[in-house]
Amino acid sequence: MLKEYLSENNIIIKEEIEDWEKAIALASSPLLESRKIEKGYVEEMIDSVKRLGPYIVISPQIAIAHSRPNGMVNQVSLSLLKLNRPVNFSAGDYEATLIFVLAAIDNEQHLGILRNLAEMLSDEEKVRQLINAQSKYEIRNLLD
Repeated sequence: MLKEYLSENNIIIKEEIEDWEKAIALASSPLLESRKIEKGYVEEMIDSVKRLGPYIVISPQIAIAHSRPNGMVNQVSLSLLKLNRPVNFSAGDYEATLIFVLAAIDNEQHLGILRNLAEMLSDEEKVRQLINAQSKYEIRNLLD
């Protein structure tokens, strides 16, 4: 299921980025360009982290940026920014090299993607391979 949503067009690989806000914006850019989300969704994700702290960093090196369904998502979608150097989301152990953006229309349609994503990210070896991947092709092959 992840391979359906995480096309090569929805994957960005970059050496590093200045800060976490730019990381969320860049990770969201494929979904904005394809009109799957609106700019307000990106702003809401950033505002949520500012208000609530780095809750989107779900484990070492992994962040899943998202927001409540709010009418600014046109299609359930997923994108990934893979950094070679981690970006810090806060003081402490809140840094990530894999920044996913999950866009949901309602409270249910995205659950299958989230379940598959959680299953993949619970595999330490697969996470290590994702972190070390240097091409979109490598990342896509790991989604099988």
